[in-house]
Amino acid sequence: MSLNTSTSKTTPRHIWMHEVYELAMVSNDDGLRYCGRERLNRWYQDEMPVWMAAQSLKDFVMLGKKAERTERMSPRPGDIIRSTLRKGR
Repeated sequence: MSLNTSTSKTTPRHIWMHEVYELAMVSNDDGLRYCGRERLNRWYQDEMPVWMAAQSLKDFVMLGKKAERTERMSPRPGDIIRSTLRKGR
């Protein structure tokens, strides 16, 4: 049996990451989608405090979701032209 008891889920990086996600109250999928693994890894390497990383992660997710909602709600330029042409008939 190995004397090294740390696994990939108990390394300091994974513990830090778990605390960040728990404090930010966002899903892993949302965090990776709107913030990205590279940014999270950079924050860990820069020794960013957990509370600060959690707030930043929460902000990225919130802004990403807001941008997606805005994109879905705003019409595409082609749709505006087509609706204008239909009204003129």
